Amino acid sequence: MQYRREKGLSPDCLTANVVALLRRNLRAVNRDGRGVRVHLDVGCGLGDAADVLRDELGLTLVAVSDNDDQVDFLRARGVEAHCVSLEQPELTLSAISRLVGERSVASMSLLNMRGTAYPPALLSSVQRLAGAHDEAICIISAANVAHVENVIRIVLGDDVPGVGGRVPAVAVTFGSLSRQLEDAGLRIVDRNDLQQVDGGVLRRDDNPALNPGTKLYRFVEAIQSRCNPDAKALAFVVACRSGPRRDERDTDREDSAAKIRRPFLSVVTRTQGRRPDELREVLLCLGAQTCRDFEHLIVAHKVSVEERRGIEQAIDELPAWQRVETRIVDVDQGGRSRPLNVGFGEAKGAYISILDDDDIVFGHWVETFKRLAEENFGRVVRTMCVAQRNEKLAVLGKAATSAVGKFDIRFSVEWDEARQLLTNATPNHSLAFPRGCFHDLKLRFDESLNTVEDWDFMMQAANILGVSSVREITAIYRLWDNATSSHTEHDDAEWVRGTDVVRRRLAEQPFLMESGASGGASRFGFDASLLRDARLASLRDLMLLLESTSWRITSALRGPRWLRGEKRIVASDFVAASTSTIRDAIDSVRRSPSWRFTAYLRALVMKRRRLSGRG
Repeated sequence: MQYRREKGLSPDCLTANVVALLRRNLRAVNRDGRGVRVHLDVGCGLGDAADVLRDELGLTLVAVSDNDDQVDFLRARGVEAHCVSLEQPELTLSAISRLVGERSVASMSLLNMRGTAYPPALLSSVQRLAGAHDEAICIISAANVAHVENVIRIVLGDDVPGVGGRVPAVAVTFGSLSRQLEDAGLRIVDRNDLQQVDGGVLRRDDNPALNPGTKLYRFVEAIQSRCNPDAKALAFVVACRSGPRRDERDTDREDSAAKIRRPFLSVVTRTQGRRPDELREVLLCLGAQTCRDFEHLIVAHKVSVEERRGIEQAIDELPAWQRVETRIVDVDQGGRSRPLNVGFGEAKGAYISILDDDDIVFGHWVETFKRLAEENFGRVVRTMCVAQRNEKLAVLGKAATSAVGKFDIRFSVEWDEARQLLTNATPNHSLAFPRGCFHDLKLRFDESLNTVEDWDFMMQAANILGVSSVREITAIYRLWDNATSSHTEHDDAEWVRGTDVVRRRLAEQPFLMESGASGGASRFGFDASLLRDARLASLRDLMLLLESTSWRITSALRGPRWLRGEKRIVASDFVAASTSTIRDAIDSVRRSPSWRFTAYLRALVMKRRRLSGRG
């Protein structure tokens, strides 16, 4: 690999980062030229910078270490170096104080220390020394154990090495380093981490898995880039000043927060307050659950005062147990994705599911999720969902809704990765996600998308955690004939744009297929290059429909329409067509009488397959 170096200082890039921090943070009052000002180097990690410290910053380097060879090496170069035991921090502090004498310590560094963590007593001594010298700046470094190469080495059972022999062997995450320093009373005021430079060259003796071009490296890097902002930092290099120690009560509060009891499921319902009757039906469905181990977050998105009052009234009508578990979260900005990000952020449950304000779930919805999660904890869990056409109507002068169609099994019976890569075949309320998707892995709903944001999120989660399915219908996805929905609020161009974004994203990231999923990929004639072109993917969807048994055996039913001059839908006619034109053709096929006529036959075939699978 190649790493950043600061020309004119030293080939040691860690040294360059430390000196850059000193330049930025040495206070003017420490540069007034009065008396001898010292930079105290604990561990002899900054010997190469002695000339720069003297010429540019007016500092005399005084190095201390318990390694005789290091001390002798620096003395031979004319650097003031002393052999001091670092094993007993109190004795170390006393010895250093005698060596410094009347000189003023302007800055200190703690680099290249051995071990897996800095001893708290040593950090405490550094803090006391810094406080005694006009709050001297202290530079501390530690290797980033969560760097992508270190993660791969740990997975493969290898040791985590230093970089060029100069990066400290202390390996931490930034969070753990921050806590160590806060406990010792050292407050981070600046940082200048040692960063990996892209485009490095693989060393011949490296493990091939550490090559950035390998699938393993790219997969780990893709996860880290999303959930760890420090993924490319080889080492943390921070500037600290002496300050108050972290209050023990803060630690107690953190421990208490970690032990908080969580409900199994957080149900997130986004609403604009425009469908009060449908929202009441959602609340009714949740009130009838056989498992009450859930909380309900109603995310009110850009609602008026009157609309919010309607939501509050619906909650007031709930039974006491359900009312306690239901709360409103207000969101006044953003598009369709913002309420989901806010809702997931507020959720306390071990799992989180989305239930829109116009969908229906059966009484065993939560129970089924919980049973499946107990058997497959940490994975995304999925149940079956059927579609059903509904319409708005008036009954005795009051608004009402009514189902006007049969159950339609149009979504995948089980999680089908090959199909999911091409198009979303899973409604939101068929899934429950581990809370760690959002709170630990830092997955987010893309707020630049006004459509298919759920498909984008579920594919990210599925790629990392996998999905466990059960063939049990627990919900209804309502298709509205005469009411607004996301399909009517956004035009075809918006849907196509969102689909294109998600497919490009899927094509650009490594994807881990579940065991047995390759059969599904073969069945769909799956080729990853299809994902790079939404038009080709739509054309493949159309071809699958036109070549299906259902479409072929009903060709005679379409004969009269052809005689009347209606043009046949032939795949070859759409080879050069736009994405929207191809999608119109797909919709035409699915709405045709002949396709609806074979719905019963398709359901029968699926039932036989289920029965044969049990046998």
